[in-house]
Parts: sequence; C-alpha cells; structure tokens
Amino acid sequence: GWVNASGCDHLTISGCVMRDANYTATIARSEQVRLIGNTFSKDRVNGNMWNVLECSYVLIEGNELARVGHSPMQITTCQNVVVRANCFRNPWGRNYEFWASGKVLVEGNVVTRARDSGYSADSRAKNLYIDGIYRFNRVFDNLHTPLNSGSYMPMGSAPTKYFREPFRLMNSRIYHNTITGNLGHGWELGGLAVSSNEFANNIFHRNDWTGLNVQFLYGSDVSRDNRVRGNLFRGSEPGQAVINYRGTPMTVEEAQQRSTHLSDFWSEMQDNVDAEPAFLDAERNDYRLGEGSGAVDTGVPLALAIGEGTGRALPVTDGRAFFDGFGIEGERGDWIAVGAGDNLARVERVEERYYLPAILHLDREVSWTDGTPVSLPWSGEGPDAGAYELGGAHPTQIIARAEPAYPRPGEPVRFSVDALGKTLTAIRWDFRDGTFSDEPAPEYTWAEAGDHGVLVRCEFEGGERGVDVVFVGVEEPVDPGAPLVQADFEPETRETQWGYHFKFYRSWLTGYEHVEREDGGYCMRLFYAPEKDNRAAGAIAPGAWEIDAYPIVRFAYRIPPGVPVALCVETFEGVTPRGWVLGGTDAKDLGGYPEAPGPRLIDDDQWHEAEVDLRAIRTVNPEAQYLRRFMFLCNWREDAGQEFRYDNFAVLGALSVPEGIGGND
Repeated sequence: GWVNASGCDHLTISGCVMRDANYTATIARSEQVRLIGNTFSKDRVNGNMWNVLECSYVLIEGNELARVGHSPMQITTCQNVVVRANCFRNPWGRNYEFWASGKVLVEGNVVTRARDSGYSADSRAKNLYIDGIYRFNRVFDNLHTPLNSGSYMPMGSAPTKYFREPFRLMNSRIYHNTITGNLGHGWELGGLAVSSNEFANNIFHRNDWTGLNVQFLYGSDVSRDNRVRGNLFRGSEPGQAVINYRGTPMTVEEAQQRSTHLSDFWSEMQDNVDAEPAFLDAERNDYRLGEGSGAVDTGVPLALAIGEGTGRALPVTDGRAFFDGFGIEGERGDWIAVGAGDNLARVERVEERYYLPAILHLDREVSWTDGTPVSLPWSGEGPDAGAYELGGAHPTQIIARAEPAYPRPGEPVRFSVDALGKTLTAIRWDFRDGTFSDEPAPEYTWAEAGDHGVLVRCEFEGGERGVDVVFVGVEEPVDPGAPLVQADFEPETRETQWGYHFKFYRSWLTGYEHVEREDGGYCMRLFYAPEKDNRAAGAIAPGAWEIDAYPIVRFAYRIPPGVPVALCVETFEGVTPRGWVLGGTDAKDLGGYPEAPGPRLIDDDQWHEAEVDLRAIRTVNPEAQYLRRFMFLCNWREDAGQEFRYDNFAVLGALSVPEGIGGND
C-alpha cells in the first residue's frame, strides 16, 4: 500500500498522485491528519483504498478518489472530521463509507459514477455517524442507489468488543444537497438506530428514473423522531409517489398527512414540496437554480432564536446544524445569517446543552427576537432547497463550472468560477496531472477518455477563501454496435474489462473460482458451497440497461447432466414483476420468477454457446424497457455436487445482431 501510518501527530499528505496499489492505505490512531489535493486510484477490482481509523481532527479536502472494487474511503471510529470538495467518482464500487464516527462534516463534494459492482455489496455510500453535517453535496449519475443509512449490528460485536453497539445515523443534519439523476433511490434510511436526524432543504430529483421514481426511502423500522422538512421531491412528472414511507410509496402530500405528528409543529414530514427545480442545465451538471424554480424560498430555517436579546451568545433551537471548526487547526466556523439573509456573523463555538437551548458563540454582536430564523446566508424570503442559493451572496462559497461537462477527447473545456458577487484576488486550478492555471477562465484539453475532478481554490478581498470541485467526463462517442459488457475472463483483462462487473463473492451466490479451460484460456467455475446460500451466480448490473439498445446476452457454457441453471434478469426495485427467467436447463428452478421464451441449455458436460434475446420479455410484459441485473439462477438447496462453467460473456447492442429470439448452438 501507499501509506501505513499509526500514532502520528500532524500528518499531511498533499499534492500527490498515487496509483496501482495492492494493499489498503491506512492511517490509524493519529491526530491533525490532512489529505489535501491528491489523486488516489488503487486500480484494483477488489478491496478498499483508504482506511482512516480511530483518528481525530481530520481534514480530507480537494482529493480525487476512483477505481477500487469496494470503497475508496473508509472512515471508521473517527471524530472531528471534515470531508470537503472531493470528487468521489468510483466506477468500480461504492464511493465511501462512514462507520461509527462522530462530529463529521461532509460538504461540497461531487459523488458520482458508483456501481453495483463485482466486489461491493451494492453502490450505496454508507452514512453512519453521530452528530454529522452533510451539506452542499452534488450527487448525480450513479448507476444505482448512491446514499444509504442502514443501521445494523456489525459482525463479531459483543458487550466489551471493539464493536459493541449498532452502526447508526443519529443526531445528524442533512441539508442543502442536490441529489439527482441516479438510477436508484436518492437516499435510503433503514434500521432502528436511525434517530433524531433532520433532512432539510434538499433537492431529490429524477432519481429511480428506470424504476418507480421513488426519491427517498424511509424504512418501516427507523425511529419516529426524525424530521424531513423543507425538501423538494420530484420524479419524472408531478404527483408521483416519490417517497416510500415505511414500506408504502406515497406522494409528498400523502407522506406528510400520514407520517407521525408529535405536535402541531413537529412531525416526521412537513413543509416539503413536489415541484420542478428548473436547474439551469442539468444535462451539463449545472444545478444552479433558474428563474421560476420550485426550489426558491421553499426551504426552512436550520434553527430559530430563543427569547430576545443582543450579544455574541445566541441561544437557538438546534446547534447541531452549524460547524465551529471541530478543533481542526486552520478551520473556521460557519458564516450564519440571523433574521435576514445578509445579517451575517461567524460561529466561533457551538455549545450543545441538550434540552437547554444550544448556544452559538459568535464573532460579533447580533440582535434577535423569539423565533428569529437562523440559517446559513440566504437571499429572498427564505432559504432555497438544494446545494445552490439563487442570487445568493456567501462570504466563502464559489461555484466552479466546466463547459462542456462531457467533452470528446481532444475537445477544449472552458472553466470558470461564479464567485457570487465577491472580488477575486487569487485563483488556482488543479487539473490533476501536474498542470495548474492561475487564470480565472482557463481552457484545458484531455487527449483520452476518462473522468476528472478539477479543483479550484480562490481568495477574495478581505482575506476569505473558497474551494470547489467540478466534474468532467471525457467520453468517446457511443458506438451503437459495441457491447455493453464483454468478458473473456482472461487474467490480463481482469482489472480493465470484467473484474469489476461480475459479482461472485456475496453470501447469496454460489462458490466460484477462476480456472483454466482444458482447451486453452480461462473461464469461471461456479459450484455448490455449503457456507453460502447458492441461490444464484455471476450477477452483473451494468447500469441503465435498455432492452432495445442492448437486447442480446451471449455466452459459452459447460453444464454437467442434471444441474439446475436458469437464465434470469431483474428490473429495478419496485417494478412488477421483479424479473423473468428466459430459458435454462431442463432441471431449472424458476425461483418464483415468471418465465419468458429463452434458450434450452444442454447439460451434457460439453462446451456450447447460448444466445438470449431479451426482447422475448415483451411476449409476457409488453411495457418492459429497462433491466437492472442478469444472473444465473441456481437455487441449489443441498449439496449434490452441482457445478457449471461459463466463458466469453457479452451483452450486445441491437446493431450487432439480427433481430430474433435467441437460441442454442
């Protein structure tokens, strides 16, 4: 691995490019840790990239994290942590994990490209912390559900062991985020230990667009003392059931009527809207609000002042929404607005007093009356929902832009900064390859396809500073005849072609091994494993799999006599039916899935080729459009020596094959 550090005081890793590592980089039991302005890419289809363990006073800012099969960043049992302006863009797994940590600020990050991959249970970035703040993050274009807070008891926990209580999301404030265009639900909550949190002033927009348009899943078992208020929810059209509230899809209005009401001013869900956010240009990742946006002035104050007075100690209903630096050297507290969006003061210390009012200790005197709104700076009649305030003027916030956001190789990209009315005195762009620019609006060109998180730092008159990251995806033109997935299962192509796609290791699957074929080359051997459930094998979820665009699945196989194997595809969550079986061996077990026409697999322990035409689903479900996953359905309930092998797997485009129902050789 790149780093293995423990017991350090004032450890900084800055401006480095680290790639191609066999082991997880670890920083443990250290204080005043800084990871700043680095590019990290492990380039391995399994494992984790970074583990920050039992550390305090940690700043992770301006990094680019990508290409690892499980998680690029695990933050475990840490406290006083800031994760700011990073580009999490992991196409081989989930984007990060927070476990059992407290006093965490996650702000201004880009979270994109996550995949339900071969070596990760799913695409969900784990948010399990206490006293956390999650704000101003832009979460978009992930290939399944991007964010999750699913409380559970970790394996091996015991009364006096390292893990002795559930992982939980508790006393945290999730506000002013823009979560849009992801294939799964925008955020999922589940488990008893999800308690006393507030989701406020977020935009959940057009997530789950290949499914039922559920933007927010609020599980049946979470505590009833969470609050969801001032958010904008919108699916693909108005009036959809965009909130799954305790197991039932509901409209915004239905969820607000049926959620728990503890009093006339306190309920689980209130003051939310179903409206169009009217982003300036969502296709180019410009999530600033346009005129007429339904997100303008729809937010709620983060806190209210209590009583009346003048001074530098402001009593408020909720102090957890505000950041005071957490004791991290060089960090300063929030700019807040009291009573009006431009009546500003800076937080120097947050004093939590539990049932007594929290005290915000400020850098200057302010005056307040009972119920005066207290939030981060806003414009207009109240805060807007989402990561950006229309017409906002914030002393440190900037907005970095790239045009085009998705260029071709060799196409110049123009960068700019919206300083929100401030006067720049210095600017520095970092293009992540050792190239920098001090120009306010530089151009940059990438010769090859790839994803990039470009960092910009600014200084303004008066000495304030700002930082932001902007995502650029350099893409080759889509070849409609090219495969969506192609795997020869050779060792040389594992890290680049197939290793991150195929899921073999999870407990619900069969045993597996990568073996040589007797006639040359390599293949995958799937077999009954007594320690596993043996329900399926070789699962693959390539993203928004459009049946008409990629209708053919083709592979070679070798199945001994009598082994049950079915070919199964599944839809996205909530869609009925959940999937179909399209052929298999004579002994196949449908496992409750409806059947559609598909090839008969020959179980004579010889190599054959099969081709599945997914358009056959339309014979039983004419409306089917998108698929989430393919897998070999086994349902081997007892050990009878079951096994089979497969090779040369491909999901092919419509232009590469003639139309017609697939078959066998």
